[in-house]
Amino acid sequence: NGNLLFSGSTFTTPTLNSNTTYYVESENGSGCKSTRTSVTVTIDAAPSSPTVIGTSICSGQTAMLTPSAPSGVTFNWYDAASNGNLLFSGSTFTTPTLNSNTTYYVESENGSGCKSTRTSVTVTIDAAPSSPTVIGTSICSGQTAMLTPS
Repeated sequence: NGNLLFSGSTFTTPTLNSNTTYYVESENGSGCKSTRTSVTVTIDAAPSSPTVIGTSICSGQTAMLTPSAPSGVTFNWYDAASNGNLLFSGSTFTTPTLNSNTTYYVESENGSGCKSTRTSVTVTIDAAPSSPTVIGTSICSGQTAMLTPS
């Protein structure tokens, strides 16, 4: 029994979120049918999202970003929360030289091609300290001078 879902050689399932079993049979030109064979589509679990801690650098430097979890996956680094450009695949991503705060997005991908949700990580540019002020002094030859920046 059951409902006929498709007649033909290649069946594309609808979007699946759980393991699903389908049954297939063959039929010859005279209407004789084979015994149905079951086929199960198994859903692989997506890996958990990576954990990455942002960092602070000085303007004009690069940052190294390394996820700490999960293990046994590939990490894909992007410039957007969804879609976007793939910047790097690997565990440690070295940013280009940065001059402003920049957010990157990383996902983990298992061997089946299942991907986690992306995790954002921000590289913050620390403000450079202001230049010190030092007042010159006059001394006699042979003496030492004490210069103290403020």
